[in-house]
Amino acid sequence: MSNIISPSQGSFVSERQITDNIVIYHEILHTITTEKNQHGYMVLKIDLEKAYDRLDWNFIRDTLLKVSLNDTWTRNIMHCVEGAEMSILWEGRKLDSFKPERGVRQGDSISPYLFVLCIERLCHIITEAVTQGRWKGIKVSRNGPSSISHLFFADDMVLFAEASKGKPDMHDYGMPRQVLEDANEIASLAGIPATDDLGRYLGVPSLHGRVTKDHCKAILDRVRGRQILAQSVLNAIPTYAMQTMLLPKGVCDAIDKTTRNFLWGGDGTKRKTSLVKWDTVTLPKEEEKSIAKMTRKRNESNSWKGICAAAHILEKGAVKVVANGRNTSFWEDHWIGEKPLKNFLIGPLNRNAGNTKIVDVWDERGYWNWNAIDIGLHPEKRAELSVKILINDARKHDRIGWGPNEDKIFSTKLAYSLTRQHTGIQSTYDWKAISAVHLAS
Repeated sequence: MSNIISPSQGSFVSERQITDNIVIYHEILHTITTEKNQHGYMVLKIDLEKAYDRLDWNFIRDTLLKVSLNDTWTRNIMHCVEGAEMSILWEGRKLDSFKPERGVRQGDSISPYLFVLCIERLCHIITEAVTQGRWKGIKVSRNGPSSISHLFFADDMVLFAEASKGKPDMHDYGMPRQVLEDANEIASLAGIPATDDLGRYLGVPSLHGRVTKDHCKAILDRVRGRQILAQSVLNAIPTYAMQTMLLPKGVCDAIDKTTRNFLWGGDGTKRKTSLVKWDTVTLPKEEEKSIAKMTRKRNESNSWKGICAAAHILEKGAVKVVANGRNTSFWEDHWIGEKPLKNFLIGPLNRNAGNTKIVDVWDERGYWNWNAIDIGLHPEKRAELSVKILINDARKHDRIGWGPNEDKIFSTKLAYSLTRQHTGIQSTYDWKAISAVHLAS
């Protein structure tokens, strides 16, 4: 699926996450609100009604053939789709069954993939319109994609366009042919209400500037409305939003206060005597028993602000996981031990040594080229390096990993533990730190 489905679709494809769509969506909204454009921009949010039920079987079959599935595979899949039967319960009695003529079944494991494949046909139509100049998307950054015209996640669609006359030509998609500059005219032609507040997208507020407590009202309402649940569930509620936004201090304090009130009773003004110390409550359960520098920018988006806040966490735990050694600096990157090798030099590092890649000091015989390695390296590090073996395979690339984990996969649990150690947090929930940890993930 990852080879067939374009990056604009984020659902039911391996290694794609819902948070990817949310971050891109927020970045586009930030561009719209901060960049001056003589034409203006527009965003259309579309929720496909009964999307699964409306898929035409002939269209599904044609889609399977277009992605180069052979006749046997196509026949077998369509047999599963067209073999469905339905019955209606009437006054407690099941009526005779009948066969539908369209749609895919909810809960069927293959249905999400069929739906995504069919929606990809719409992605291709939009992309073609952009290529032909009939639809002009929104460019978010100088070094990013040329423009972004759409984001799809299952049946949630968001379309982005420059609001100039005649662009985009949306007649092909069941929408009016001409798009005018006036928002109310656009809304009237498209049959979609105009609004200054896009509400929520995939469960997270649509951010139009600085994050305030009003944006997070729904999170606080959910926390306050579920005080009968266990503490662990209360504190899990904000984590979804934390993956794409840094919660304001006031929101963190309010969540903290609500959790305390739940544990100790009362409404926050009259508190019962606590039976468990707060520092005990906030300890991890088992205690009860290399990143590029990120800089703040002018007119930065909320997503970037949050990422910068999380950067220090990644810097503490990130390491380079070496495969072929072609993209890892031998001296500068953190890839062996607890620090970069330059920290274990007895003397100064040569001026050009920072450009030395690991593969540069690994010879064809499969040994380290000690003559090419600075003789000032500490003997203990030389011994540690001597047992390391480089897999010089061009097909396997170096990557960023999470050092504290043996499998080098990021863990929010260990990230928060690492944050507690470095910040001296001992006895309270630091919701700012928790929010930053989730952004780091």
